[in-house]
Amino acid sequence: MGIQSGSERVRREVFHRYESQQDVVGAVRAIRDAGVWGSFDLMLQHPFETIDDLKASYTLVKELPSPYELQLHGLNFLPGTDIVDMALDQGLYTPQELDDIMYAPMEKQFGAYWQREVSPESQAWYEMIYCWQFPLLRPRLRRWEGDPLAHAPDLHRCYALAQRLARLRYLRKKGGVVLLRMRMA
Repeated sequence: MGIQSGSERVRREVFHRYESQQDVVGAVRAIRDAGVWGSFDLMLQHPFETIDDLKASYTLVKELPSPYELQLHGLNFLPGTDIVDMALDQGLYTPQELDDIMYAPMEKQFGAYWQREVSPESQAWYEMIYCWQFPLLRPRLRRWEGDPLAHAPDLHRCYALAQRLARLRYLRKKGGVVLLRMRMA
């Protein structure tokens, strides 16, 4: 499910999605109650987002009923979309810069939306958001959420651990599919 942002402001003003935080949490709860594994997409660390928006995303993922998986993405500018006009109107990019991104080979396009320089605080909140999907890591995150920058080295190690846990989860899910197919054969 594409949540896009945990910030109501970003969802409304950038992505034209008008659901409230309660609507998002209710939809996730309905997915969980139906017994469906939830994978939720967020687009983070883009030029329309502030630190307060990242904090709102962190607050939202804390409210989602577990278990779930987060898919964190950057923002890719697509020709003909109003986000391109917004970026130009706000002076975030020149027309040439956007053309260089939008009409580049796919590898360069996908690299471009993660190449944006982010502040240490932005990176800290991004890592907090990503790590929250793993209940084992939540006690640490609760201790650090008042000032994640003060715990940046520990947070980076936690993020590296979360990435390994995500890889193990992926391998377990794929292994389950392989075993199922072997039984059906």
